[in-house]
Amino acid sequence: MDDDPIYTLSGGDSAMNAAIKKAQDTFPEFVRELELESRRIVPGLEAAIVKAFFFEPATPEKGEHMFVDEVRVEGDMVYGVLSGTPQTVTGLSEGQKVSFPVSRVSDWFVVIAGRGQGGHTLDVIAKRMPKAAYLEASKHPPFAWFAWRKKP
Repeated sequence: MDDDPIYTLSGGDSAMNAAIKKAQDTFPEFVRELELESRRIVPGLEAAIVKAFFFEPATPEKGEHMFVDEVRVEGDMVYGVLSGTPQTVTGLSEGQKVSFPVSRVSDWFVVIAGRGQGGHTLDVIAKRMPKAAYLEASKHPPFAWFAWRKKP
């Protein structure tokens, strides 16, 4: 997901804020999938990824929503590995182990048999993409996982 384009949004974007709230409200579904996966003999999840907000300590209102892979959740904390290169947040790098409170989760994805669940913020982004850009993006993760929902 390192090649994903960067979309800049203001903190007052009501549609994106609603999608983030939905992702946070449904986060227990993600946790349940991780728990089920930990009990399976044959893995069922092709991907289990969260998107979280990272920021500079001096400016916590400004930052970047980034993908985190190799996720585990313990109580109110999320642990994982950053799966992209930060563009605006210093002190972080791709492949770095990170931890953050669940309250900073901005989206989540699980993929079973090529079909994504979660991905609430992707619907908002897809609506705003030019058709040609969306058609190209829908060929690649994470948009490809949600192509079954079509462009909203």
